[in-house]
Amino acid sequence: MTPSVDPIAVQPVNRSASTWRKRPFVALIFLSACSFMQGVIINGLVVSVQTTIERRFRLKSTEVAWLISSFHLIQCIFQPLVAYLGGKGHQPRWIGIGMFIMGVVTFMFGIPHFTTGDYEPVELGTTNLCSESNNATTQCDNDSGLRYYLIYFIAMQMLNGLVNIPLITLGIAYLQQVTSNAPLYQGIFLGSATIGAAAGYAIGGSTLNVPADIIPSVSIDVTSTLWVGAWWIGFLAVGVFTCLISIPVLLLPKVQSENQPKRFSEQAKILSKLPAYFFLATVVSLEYGTFSGMTALLPKYLQTNFYYSAGEASLFLGLLALTGAMLGQIGGGFIVKKFGLDVEGIIKLVFVFSIVNIGFSFLFLLDCPPLRIANHANLSCSNQCECNFDQFEPVCGQDNVTYFSPCFAGCLSNETEDYYNCSCIQSSTNNGSATRGECESPNCTSGAIFVGLFAISLCFHMASLVPTIQGCIKIVEKKEITYIGVGVMWVFIRLLGMFPFPLIYSEFFKSACTIWQTECGDQVTCAYYDNKMLNMAMLLLLAVQKGVNLVLLGFAYFFQRRHR
Repeated sequence: MTPSVDPIAVQPVNRSASTWRKRPFVALIFLSACSFMQGVIINGLVVSVQTTIERRFRLKSTEVAWLISSFHLIQCIFQPLVAYLGGKGHQPRWIGIGMFIMGVVTFMFGIPHFTTGDYEPVELGTTNLCSESNNATTQCDNDSGLRYYLIYFIAMQMLNGLVNIPLITLGIAYLQQVTSNAPLYQGIFLGSATIGAAAGYAIGGSTLNVPADIIPSVSIDVTSTLWVGAWWIGFLAVGVFTCLISIPVLLLPKVQSENQPKRFSEQAKILSKLPAYFFLATVVSLEYGTFSGMTALLPKYLQTNFYYSAGEASLFLGLLALTGAMLGQIGGGFIVKKFGLDVEGIIKLVFVFSIVNIGFSFLFLLDCPPLRIANHANLSCSNQCECNFDQFEPVCGQDNVTYFSPCFAGCLSNETEDYYNCSCIQSSTNNGSATRGECESPNCTSGAIFVGLFAISLCFHMASLVPTIQGCIKIVEKKEITYIGVGVMWVFIRLLGMFPFPLIYSEFFKSACTIWQTECGDQVTCAYYDNKMLNMAMLLLLAVQKGVNLVLLGFAYFFQRRHR
């Protein structure tokens, strides 16, 4: 008796495979597990610890932005080829092998912790006082070699990007072919990556509260600006688990698409005659780009505007905001499936979501009262101190003003965490005093309101992704070029969205910086931002992106009606 096969499974498949392996729901579970781990690594762990890596390896903020974007750059180059070859081959094996390699590479991402020695911040309190012969310079010669690890990190990111291509390209096309519930399944598949990102933020946020060396050689706490958490722990654990997750995918059967043109050039020629596809691919690219740019720098934004610690920012973003994004992705797929939307219906739906998100862009006007930061350019009271911006060691004066360092406050002496005879701090008796650390941040509830509204905003933003992807797939599916169509769509997503947007957002952050920490005279890390300028930049970037999408959706609708 012939064993029963799920009626929605695409034929032909490998007849020797056991029945359970042919069921679309099994494929959904295995592929979603891989998508979850990819989200943990790329969109969660790497992003949540980037400011710590920046501090530990003395990297510039723009260099860290390249670390994020390098993952997408390599995919722009190889995505169509992998989609074409993988579509003709055994798709689950391509995905499984790629995920196993990703696990190994992720494990290797944490290795630099063991090759750099213990973390030794600049000694506090003794070398950064006001003195005419102040020699409180950074360890330019001793620590400059740390920055070469940027090359290592970028290489690991690019390798992870290369081996991740089969999952995101073949995985979506595979689900499209094995089930009639493709919109919902794809929403769950992509939503799993967002859940993974939330988990990655939670893991990263938790480990950042642990000292980098577990038993630190220098006594500083998590509130110190010199604090470096155990960024590496998550990569080791997640790397091993990813290798294990990759094994079940290898058991899935190959799915073949009938009547598909054999040659790559034939498929490319057919695709080039579908203008609505290209407009929708551009729309989804900008949507993904905005999501990638915002989430890459949102932890830093929360720290700057709402005074959260690095660990708190990662946890809040992961547990609340990205949960909203996950619900949006699954919800978008559900709407397409529930109402049986065609391409024109999908365009109308995404148009409405874009208008809603233009309204949500104004949430970036929320902020907290700024800290009172000394205008160091006009501090004539410390001109004789020979201060520099290489050592960022903020102190809070008794005038409730934060100074870049004891030297800039004009402090001549100290006892542990207290500084005295500070010429720049006004006092009723002689010179004022200061204590180590920034002044206490103002009481403010705007941060909680922002995170809650941002979660709703992300829900609507991500709800447009799955429908737009479905619109692209519906167009190319009729032409029997699903795999190459999905591959080219992801090239658009990487090239126009995920690769440039983190760099664009990073430049806007850079332009809002008011006080830079330097290294041997070069600007390295921003110590303080102009929050108002930063808010307007974020608002304009989001509103303009949504406005451009409305225009692109109009063109897509016009050409789709013309060619239906």
